Amino acid sequence: MRRPAGGARGRAGRPNGLGRGAVRGGAPYRGGSLYHAAGDDELFLACAALVMTTVVLGGLLVRQERRWFRLGFDGALLVLVHAATLTILAF
Repeated sequence: MRRPAGGARGRAGRPNGLGRGAVRGGAPYRGGSLYHAAGDDELFLACAALVMTTVVLGGLLVRQERRWFRLGFDGALLVLVHAATLTILAF
């Protein structure tokens, strides 16, 4: 199959990866940047979610033989990060 002369194109002639979904994501909120509108709690939760995602990805990369309570390091660390996040938000 030949590629079009202008590069790889997706449906409706748009470049691949630049569909309408990226534009629709920010359309409902018209008050400017979401980062400026988010409070401290929302930004903290976003950072905690990034840390948890990093832990899960690390768990996918490392195979571990030793486990604690049938949890690997990633499961135990996720429980700790989640408990710490809830504790910080509670106080």
